[in-house]
Amino acid sequence: MSPSPIANNTTRVKKMNRELVRQALKSMKESTKSAVAQVTGLSVATCGSLLNEMAAAGELIELDAEESSGGRPAKVYRYNKNFSYIACLIVKAGVNSHSLHYTVANLDGE
Repeated sequence: MSPSPIANNTTRVKKMNRELVRQALKSMKESTKSAVAQVTGLSVATCGSLLNEMAAAGELIELDAEESSGGRPAKVYRYNKNFSYIACLIVKAGVNSHSLHYTVANLDGE
């Protein structure tokens, strides 16, 4: 039995929202939930849920809270550029010689 169209659409929207949050954090380097919400146009609640999920998975790093001007201090997040790595391989097989060239990079291309 295939997923219902509503469940399928909800999953797609969540993936798109997660990508919006990811791109916002990558461009801002460090940010709070409310700043991410402002940049992405998503609600603070949606951003909070996504940031919590991404932090639990290790995709984000939760930094010290920012200075408070009254009330609870806001958590600050940074995208974890070492969350995963990319390996690029070039294999050359010739008649007289063979070679393997490779590069491994983090999500910032380092």
